[in-house]
Amino acid sequence: MTDTPRTTGVEESLAEERFRAIAEINSLMVWRAAPNGRPLGDCEWQRFLGDESDPDDGERWIRCLHPDDQAPVRSQWRQAFRRGTPFEAFYRVRQPQGDYRWCQGRGTPLTDTRGVIREWIGTVADVHDKFQAVNASVVNEERLKVALDVNDLGIWDHDLESDTFWASEVIARMTGLYPSREANPRQFWHFVHPEDRYGVRQVLRAALAGAVTGHFELQFRAHRHDQERLALIGCSARLIFNDQGRPVRVVGVFRDISEEQEEQVQLYYEAHYDSLTGLRNRKLFTEQAQALFDQGGGGACLLLELDGFQEARNTLGQEASNRLLQLTAHRLSQALPDATLLARLTGEEFIALVPGQHSRGAVLTLAESIHAALLETFMVSDRPVALSGHVGAAVAPGPGADARALIDDAHLALADAKATGYSASRIYRPALREALRLRQDMSAELRRAALGEEFELYYQPQVSLDSGRIVGAEALLRWNHPERGLLTPNLFLPLLKRSPMARIVGDWVVAQACEAGARLHAQGRPLRLAVNLFSAQFKAGGVEKTVARELERHALPARWLEIEITERVIINNDHSLRASLQALREQGCELAFDDFGTGYASLSMLKDFPLTRLKVDKSFIDGIPGSTQDNAVVSAMVQLAATFGFQLTAEGIEHPSQASTLKQWGCQEGQGYLFGKPMPWAELVKALDGQGRRG
Repeated sequence: MTDTPRTTGVEESLAEERFRAIAEINSLMVWRAAPNGRPLGDCEWQRFLGDESDPDDGERWIRCLHPDDQAPVRSQWRQAFRRGTPFEAFYRVRQPQGDYRWCQGRGTPLTDTRGVIREWIGTVADVHDKFQAVNASVVNEERLKVALDVNDLGIWDHDLESDTFWASEVIARMTGLYPSREANPRQFWHFVHPEDRYGVRQVLRAALAGAVTGHFELQFRAHRHDQERLALIGCSARLIFNDQGRPVRVVGVFRDISEEQEEQVQLYYEAHYDSLTGLRNRKLFTEQAQALFDQGGGGACLLLELDGFQEARNTLGQEASNRLLQLTAHRLSQALPDATLLARLTGEEFIALVPGQHSRGAVLTLAESIHAALLETFMVSDRPVALSGHVGAAVAPGPGADARALIDDAHLALADAKATGYSASRIYRPALREALRLRQDMSAELRRAALGEEFELYYQPQVSLDSGRIVGAEALLRWNHPERGLLTPNLFLPLLKRSPMARIVGDWVVAQACEAGARLHAQGRPLRLAVNLFSAQFKAGGVEKTVARELERHALPARWLEIEITERVIINNDHSLRASLQALREQGCELAFDDFGTGYASLSMLKDFPLTRLKVDKSFIDGIPGSTQDNAVVSAMVQLAATFGFQLTAEGIEHPSQASTLKQWGCQEGQGYLFGKPMPWAELVKALDGQGRRG
């Protein structure tokens, strides 16, 4: 800078005032210094330095800088002062309040015509706010970079006018392009899987043609250059338009969603498929069946429950039983049509929906196909396993069907099949649901009856065929229903046997019979009373303790109480039943085998259980003496009982000819309408009184 013409003192003062006014307007501090650095004029640094500083010290202003800034700024100032060159530095200045603010200091020498420095002049500008903003921008940029890297997010920018492509570092790693450099967009297409390029181009063309309103998303496969693998890339992009509404740029992000997609696939599989067999689960089966119905389709729904699987699992163990289920699923898949929706509902339940099958004949044919698939013996862990099953079916005729309701119908048909017999198949009919409703209502009423003393014991006489005298009586349950009147066992006993109240009612029967028998015994005319026990009492355990407690409580000798058990009770209980019966027999109770010959019991049971009496079922008595076959069966039973030393009672005797024939064959006792119907206790006592008067 060259020297200017000399000015007067007034002009010089006016110029300085102008400089200061301009400085104040621009938030500047103006300073002047002699060639040796000594401050000239009023020094504005003084308000930062205080009054104790040396006014002739050319570097005294450096003492009000931040300690970390003093040495580098001093070095810069001395170098500029020594060379006579302009000076610029950024430093923090201590404020009167004690804090620091960033400033920008500048200085330049003023020279005369010979180039000799006449003085120094400079400014100090407060740039703290701007400096902080720049720092914040740098920090935010670093934070964004870290966030993008951590989340594997890549940013790209395609300039449509120059047809150049810019990619961030993440995309550069993915694609192999150079980061932050403009590239040819054609290089990008090598990144996209060849089979997906057409679809990606179609989306881009639609976006540029105005088919979308600025934002679009797509997915495509790509070869990741940095990981040497095929990846699924999710792309989200936005069009940027100029003032005329024409797209000029496309800006977007890439993200590798491979793992996320795999997780979603796995989660979907776990939520919709059976992990053991690979078949659909209940959720997916219901959804797909409902979708079929909503589209106007229909079909047959067949529900299979395996028989023998629990025994196989107990024998083979968990791993082998899992293999058995897998083999079953495979056989069912092979046996049913290709369009079948096949699923596993529970441990041993499979369900199938066969579209287009509506007729009863077609449904039964499908059921037979399922039974046939189970017919061949399974080989699991080198061991043969035999399975069978029951099938319940329901038909969805067409539009408007409800999948969940159809499954419920199939369950009702399955229950009907299980009640029918071995490997049976049944088709749903509305009467099954009505029967279910009645059973549910009665179940609630049975609970009320058990707790509200609505049950009563009736007694049917058992007589000696020789003398005709009453020698015993069977206690039979009756229900004094508050609305339907007196109900016989055939109306409620099948349901009661399966209900949680069976044990409670069974124990009550024992207590009532012991109390009644004790009253007769106390009067000196003891009578054998027979009671039927439920299977639930034996399964719960402790039935012998219950009987012993009631006998003791009522002071009734055990020989006057007879326990009747049916073949079904024996078959449905394990070996612990034998121990309970043995304990009852040791107490002195009589044990009768009821309904002998009507079930699946074998003759070996007569040896295995401590029985004292056989009871011939009414179905055999009805045919004698006219039926040669019934005569042969009953006479054989008489001989069998005699051989084993059992007493024999014939049930259902209604005609004198039946009684006389049985007497001739050697049957000791009879029971039936010929001798008396089941009656209240008071009527039985009257019959005993009348018998006593007759001698």
